[in-house]
Amino acid sequence: MARTSPETSAAEVDTYLHMSDVSSHVTEFWCQLQQQLPKTADLAKKLFSIPATSTASERIFSVCGTVITERRCRLSTSSLEKLVFIKYNMK
Repeated sequence: MARTSPETSAAEVDTYLHMSDVSSHVTEFWCQLQQQLPKTADLAKKLFSIPATSTASERIFSVCGTVITERRCRLSTSSLEKLVFIKYNMK
């Protein structure tokens, strides 16, 4: 993947910011602008693909609650991360 110069990226963002015809349907809008603003459209796709739910993070917190107990309250961050990873992936 070729790197884009900061000038090109800045020009794309500037073009986007000065657009007056902005569609209300986000996916159609960025599909139409893919050719004109390729890097900005790729960034928009990444940002808009982030799930709007917190289910995954809640699941991780739940796993943490079963790993950290009164007897294990002094676990280091590294150990906690490893234990949560193992526990979460043992399904």
